[in-house]
Amino acid sequence: MLRKVFSIVIIANVFLLSGCGDEDVKKCLALSNDESKSLLAEDFCEIAANKGDPQAQKLFAEILLKRAKRKQAIEFLQAAANQKNGEAMYRLAELYESDKQKEQFYFQQSCDAGILKGCEKVNELNNQAKQELNKIKEELERERAIIEAKFVAAEQAKQKAEQKWSEEQQARLKAERLLQEAEEKIRLAEERVNEEKRTKAEIAKQENQLKQSTLPVPLNGFKITQTELRQTFSDFVAEIERSNFSYLALETWVKNCYANSSLKKGCFYFDVLASITDQVLSFENKSRKTHSFFNTLHVRNRAFQNIADLQDIPVVQFDATFQQLSTDLMNNFHLFEEMQKVRKNRLAQKADPNLQKFEQNGLWGFTDQFGNVLIRPEYLAVGGFYNGRAVVKSNYNQMWGFIDTQGNWVVKPQFCMAGRFSEGLAGVYQNGYWQGDKCVGGKWGYLNTTGNWVINPIFEKAERFKNGKAKVTYKGIIGYIDKMGNWINMTNN
Repeated sequence: MLRKVFSIVIIANVFLLSGCGDEDVKKCLALSNDESKSLLAEDFCEIAANKGDPQAQKLFAEILLKRAKRKQAIEFLQAAANQKNGEAMYRLAELYESDKQKEQFYFQQSCDAGILKGCEKVNELNNQAKQELNKIKEELERERAIIEAKFVAAEQAKQKAEQKWSEEQQARLKAERLLQEAEEKIRLAEERVNEEKRTKAEIAKQENQLKQSTLPVPLNGFKITQTELRQTFSDFVAEIERSNFSYLALETWVKNCYANSSLKKGCFYFDVLASITDQVLSFENKSRKTHSFFNTLHVRNRAFQNIADLQDIPVVQFDATFQQLSTDLMNNFHLFEEMQKVRKNRLAQKADPNLQKFEQNGLWGFTDQFGNVLIRPEYLAVGGFYNGRAVVKSNYNQMWGFIDTQGNWVVKPQFCMAGRFSEGLAGVYQNGYWQGDKCVGGKWGYLNTTGNWVINPIFEKAERFKNGKAKVTYKGIIGYIDKMGNWINMTNN
């Protein structure tokens, strides 16, 4: 009975006090510290909390938590936190212990509001995060070491397989070349027999003349010099490069040379050289018709038809001179090989536009302008070559780095993101990691083409250099910097 009377008195007091305005807040604060008056304090705190007082909202939320009314309590705590009540922020952080992002947020808010224990919690959570990050890094480093070991083993196995394949290819090519040489010798022998039958009388006469001399009689005006040899080889290399090793193009070149050139002697050297090269080098896709063009008989006949000075030379004497000229060219054939090497090196060192990206089995590499593979396809993604460097994504650690035109690493793959070089500098995102569809946790800076830092990584955003300046964002400030990292202008946008 007394309890009912006491309740009635309390309710009556509530109605009597509801018009007291700020007195509700004072009563809430005063009565909350007395456990025996907690019931009365609850009513005053609820009234004051609904009126928007942050302290009353926090105290009333505590009362609701004791009654297991978590959702309502959080609403009052959030209302108090919105009014910069540090204790309410701290209490919210405790309630969101299972949600690390919200927990970190409210502890930081309480710390910013001057709650020291909130700052301690922020430091504690940061230390925990650092420890977890260090564990992840250690685990990644162990995995990287394992992957690198597997990669080395795979590379060694690959090299052995490539060496074995190369040896097999060389053996096959050697067998094919020997077979071709044998077939060519048979064909030339058959043609020579037929030719000798048609000129039997003349050959017999010339053979008697040749028996009187141990050396072939050189043709007047056809003594070859080193200068002429080099010029002949140089013209030949140039024509091969222009025609892309097409024998049909070489045949046309020879015929045009005889028809139009005043230096018939040079055409003859080129003609003989083409015949020799046909025998000692292996070219692809040679048809029988084209192949038959380059042999001693056809060269001799073309020379007879196109060089008037040779029309009265006996066949046997001409053949002897042809063989002597062939010997001179063969003895100096190393000049041709050296010029070929120079040409290949020149092609390999071409400027950036001659390196083309290509994809094979999901990986990317580069070819030259002729389609020859210069850099093997072993990257997940690649950019074009700029300033002699290409940004590529490693297939082994999924990070970005830079290579030169020979495929050598200039900057090893270590960046979450990286841009191409422009005006000698490239932006890279250091110490970042992928989260969702973007890189976070790092900063942008700029490297030069040797991989050294020119502008330290301090920017949230960094664009490519153009006309000596780049647009960047630093601590929310947007502006432009020069290539030394100095501000040109900035805004607070």
